[in-house]
Amino acid sequence: MTITKQKKQRQRNIQKKARAAFVCGILLLYLTLLLSGCAGSARKEQIPPVESEPQQQTGPYERPKADSLDEAVISRINERKQTITFYNTQIGRSYTLSYKGISSIKDKYDEELSVSQLSVGDVVITSFVKEDKELRTIQLKKDAFVTAGVSNYEINKTARTMRIDEKRYQLSKYLFVRANGQSAGLEDISPVDVLRVSGTDRLVSSIVVEKGHGYIRLSGEEYFVGGWIEVGENLIKPISEGMLLTVPEGEYDVTVTNKGYGGSRHVVVEANKETTVDVSDLKGDEVKTGRIIFTVTPASAVLSVDGKEADLSGPVTLEYGIHQIVLKADGYKTLIKYIKVSSALANINIEMEAGSDDAGSVSGNNSQGASVTVDNRASESDSKGNGSNASGQKQDDNGNSRDDDVNTGTSFIGDEPVTDSSDGARVYIDAPKGAQLYLDGAYIGVVPTNFPKESGNHEVSFRKDGYQTRSYTLYFDDGDNNLTFSFADLLENDS
Repeated sequence: MTITKQKKQRQRNIQKKARAAFVCGILLLYLTLLLSGCAGSARKEQIPPVESEPQQQTGPYERPKADSLDEAVISRINERKQTITFYNTQIGRSYTLSYKGISSIKDKYDEELSVSQLSVGDVVITSFVKEDKELRTIQLKKDAFVTAGVSNYEINKTARTMRIDEKRYQLSKYLFVRANGQSAGLEDISPVDVLRVSGTDRLVSSIVVEKGHGYIRLSGEEYFVGGWIEVGENLIKPISEGMLLTVPEGEYDVTVTNKGYGGSRHVVVEANKETTVDVSDLKGDEVKTGRIIFTVTPASAVLSVDGKEADLSGPVTLEYGIHQIVLKADGYKTLIKYIKVSSALANINIEMEAGSDDAGSVSGNNSQGASVTVDNRASESDSKGNGSNASGQKQDDNGNSRDDDVNTGTSFIGDEPVTDSSDGARVYIDAPKGAQLYLDGAYIGVVPTNFPKESGNHEVSFRKDGYQTRSYTLYFDDGDNNLTFSFADLLENDS
């Protein structure tokens, strides 16, 4: 019994331990699950929320629409950077815009253009995005005018007016001027420059120098001082010692004459450069003369040549070269012109214009209605053996053909220039100091210097060895007041 009781007691002990272990296991599992849940909650709170990605645009990108409109002048085109710089002539402001995304370029007739067809100085209407500085459209202004190759003009800087042929224009307050490839002023335009002028109605907005100017300087000209120099067909000046002429860039025959002697040189003039022409060997051995038969209406007219009265009853003998003629008659407008004698014999027929000279004006300007013709094929009966053969070659007294050194025939070359000297008034030039000053091509002196004041447009040029020659166009009023000018220092030559 005792053994049986012990066995039962051991089984009960084993069962108690088993139940205790089971309970402990359940408790342990519960605690494990509880702790795991807390830790999971803590980790969940530390993970930041995931941001949702923006939705991608499925349609095409739309560029901002133009928000600005302006009327301006094209001042620069940079094809490398694909930008265009504009200048507003109403407020005097420049700005640069990109044309990478431009949608339209049109001319005044709404025809499509490319950027390469635009020109500096064009007046345009632009639309653009102000913030991004991006062009949207360019339209050449429909009522704007563009006149290229302008050579017959006159600019009055004081009155801000411009005459082109016979039309007169007003200059914009903030006029755009470009010369030598850079921004310039009216004083930088020489009367011999060829211009491209743009504007609207009678208001000029831009002036661009299409063909600039260079300089001709004579050497060995001592004999020809007091004579004449001709550059091409349009520029004729009396020769003065050490003169400096401003001429359009290009190729020319330069002719000098004095006392029947003379000759020509072919030269090439480059913009902003000085060309020296040696004329020391052009003096001939024989003074050449031509005989001019004048037929004048009315017959009562009095003719003066170089200030001396001429006898019209027979041929008038004149040395080869340039001479001034003046015709006066009661009831007719005085005629003042220059004649170039370069043939052995010529007939000149002049019919003076009826009327009277306007008070205070130069009579050369009042002779536009006169009829003037020149015939270099004078009859043998008038020539006394000197004239032209059938081929147009000149013949000497023995009928032998010969060639003239200077030009091919006698002709008129222009009117008397208009100048009006104001008694006592002078023009003072204070700078650039040390530079040689030339007035209308004639040497004046070394700056600072001064000279008598003559009203009208004049050209002053400054020259100094080792520096770039520079010229300006100035207007002198007709008052008795003195004028003073100072100009920028000359730039050194590139070398």
